[in-house]
Amino acid sequence: MVRLAGVAIAVLLAFGLASGARAEGPGRRVALVIAESGYPGRNFLPNPTLDAALMARSLKTAGFQTVVVKSDVGYGDFIAALRDFGQQARGAEVAFVYFSGHGIQSAGRNWLVPVDAALGDENDLNLQAINLDQILAAASGAKWQLVALDACRDTPFTHEWHSRSRAYQAVGLAPVEADNVVVMYATAENHQASDGPKGVSSPFATALARALTEPGVEIHRFGSRVREHVMAANPDQRPFFTDSIGDETFYFLGPVTVNVAPPAPPPAFDPRSIELALWTSVANSNDAAQLNAYLAQYPNGVFAAAARAKIAALQGGAAVRSPVRPATRGYGIGDFRLGMTPDEVNSRLGAGFRTVAWATLPVAGEYKQQEDRKSVV
Repeated sequence: MVRLAGVAIAVLLAFGLASGARAEGPGRRVALVIAESGYPGRNFLPNPTLDAALMARSLKTAGFQTVVVKSDVGYGDFIAALRDFGQQARGAEVAFVYFSGHGIQSAGRNWLVPVDAALGDENDLNLQAINLDQILAAASGAKWQLVALDACRDTPFTHEWHSRSRAYQAVGLAPVEADNVVVMYATAENHQASDGPKGVSSPFATALARALTEPGVEIHRFGSRVREHVMAANPDQRPFFTDSIGDETFYFLGPVTVNVAPPAPPPAFDPRSIELALWTSVANSNDAAQLNAYLAQYPNGVFAAAARAKIAALQGGAAVRSPVRPATRGYGIGDFRLGMTPDEVNSRLGAGFRTVAWATLPVAGEYKQQEDRKSVV
């Protein structure tokens, strides 16, 4: 069913009259939730009970210690609930009233309809409906006052009035003017808004519940936040609100503080690691130029003495040749001839040299190293 032309949520946040510094930490928070579904006949509304349950849960999450829920109340019980709530709200930090049901405007005033109202025309509103001013009065004892009217805009009560009199042509809820108060409707005043499909909470109740439970939503941003959520679900429904509150700050749920540990400092730089890396790259080299490159970089380095010693050995010719196994006896040039096979050489050398894989033989006054097992130069 379509919700009243301002499926209103009149969110009225008013300052209490008492002056002075605000107490630290959350104070006492009280809420009254009224759901009117059981209207007779075609006035029945399927969703207010769901809306009220959603709001009650969200209010508790938002830090409300007392949440009273009333369902399908008649005029007398409605008045009694407001009287009791007024006593609870006295001296509280926050008082919140949420109403879901039929709402009607007449002569610029907004009325909430109990389930037992029999409204023949506008004149019956004074005797059988609850005026918005009565809701505000019940909440007035608290520092902050909020009144949320989630009222069905398209009501059969007014259909009959329209058909009988051209004088009554009002749609939805009328705008509210007051100081130190935020007034918010689920859509523009004098317009209709969606009630949502049967069995699902209204778009406005869903958005309101979400904004109540979002950490860090400051009260001056509350109306805008609800509007954003409603329009995300239904772009054709544009909530309207006015803001005339002061500069004081209030949160239902305060901002969340995230403590982020500073990043770990990078490991301390050790210049010796670079020297070690360079030395490792040249330590096994037989190229004096590479060793000198290390000394040019680190003339007094940890490995400087080792580098100089190796360079001296290389330049003095001591080095890189593998030693020849000493023979057990002396041999002359006549003991060997060119073209001898390794086996012949080994046979001539004797048992102690049978594993020789190469030999150093005098050839034309020079020594030639040969690794070929098949012949000796």
